[in-house]
Amino acid sequence: MNLLGLSISKLARELRVPVTRMRRIVNGRRSITAAIALRLARYFAMTPAFWM
Repeated sequence: MNLLGLSISKLARELRVPVTRMRRIVNGRRSITAAIALRLARYFAMTPAFWM
């Protein structure tokens, strides 16, 4: 995440999801749900399919 200049905490705040959830996703301990895929797609200007 730091390669993008973005911390997990900041991304969680921007996406309005709990930091613990985002940390688990980044560390591969939680799957990306459809709702999170939509939020990530909007934030990074990508498609939800990319995140799924």
